[in-house]
This record gives sequence, structure tokens and C-alpha cells, in this order.
Amino acid sequence: MLCHNIGHWGCTQHTQKTSNNSVAALSEFKPNFYDLLLLDINMPHMNGFELREKILAIDIKVRIWFMSATEINREGLREIYPSLGIECFISQLL
Repeated sequence: MLCHNIGHWGCTQHTQKTSNNSVAALSEFKPNFYDLLLLDINMPHMNGFELREKILAIDIKVRIWFMSATEINREGLREIYPSLGIECFISQLL
């Protein structure tokens, strides 16, 4: 379903890549290649927010959304990361 709707968000490439940990994801990241990254908030070795900062230092144009298998405290996250929009969070994936 995500791949089907990705064009509606203005994303042009449909390349999918997965990684089991944030260090590997960062080392494999290619600037100016991805339109949208989905990061798990609770990734091993480095959380999704730390990974976001490192990726944006490499490519400021990439969109980054966060996901979590558990409920997300959006209000708490907005206080900690005020620049993130509410649409940047996907919670309780099945």
C-alpha cells in the first residue's frame, strides 16, 4: 500500500531498501537518491532521530518519516523536536 501511494506524496523513485540497524543504513545512504526514508524510532545502535540528524547533514532534501510498532506520544515528541510535522509519524504498523 505504501508503494502504491508514494507517488501521491510527490516521490518519483520507487527504490526500496531495508536495513536492520541504523549504522548500516547510514553507511549505505546515497545523497540525492532517495525521496523518502521511513525510520524506526527504536533502531539498534542509534535511534531514528539521531540517524535523521546524520542523514540530513548529508542530504538536506530527503523527506524523513518515523514509524513505530508501539503508540507514539506525538505531543512529547513535538516538544522535543518542534520542527517535525505531525504527518511525519506512522504508529502501530501491522
